[in-house]
Amino acid sequence: GEGEGEAGNFYTIDNMVVNPAGSEGLRFVIVSVAFEVSHPEVVQQLRSREVKVRDLISSILERQTLKMLTRPGARDSVKLLLARGVEKFLDKDERVHVYIPQFVIQ
Repeated sequence: GEGEGEAGNFYTIDNMVVNPAGSEGLRFVIVSVAFEVSHPEVVQQLRSREVKVRDLISSILERQTLKMLTRPGARDSVKLLLARGVEKFLDKDERVHVYIPQFVIQ
């Protein structure tokens, strides 16, 4: 209907804790990641692949060093990597927008 989807269809993973590259486990990043997709059905597809999505977030963040993560624009490049990674789990024309509402480096 008219104006439908205004609220957006989000699949969110909250409070993931990841050790960045080279941190020897002494430092960690806490992230929440929200994936915005076109339809509620796509949210369900992502929910059913939660293990894969969590693994993707971990592996992308674990490859970044603290220096990379604290650079200006770091969040944008991580968002892009996450979007492209998650799109591989979905139909080939599905576009994903990624938001990182929480990004804390401890």
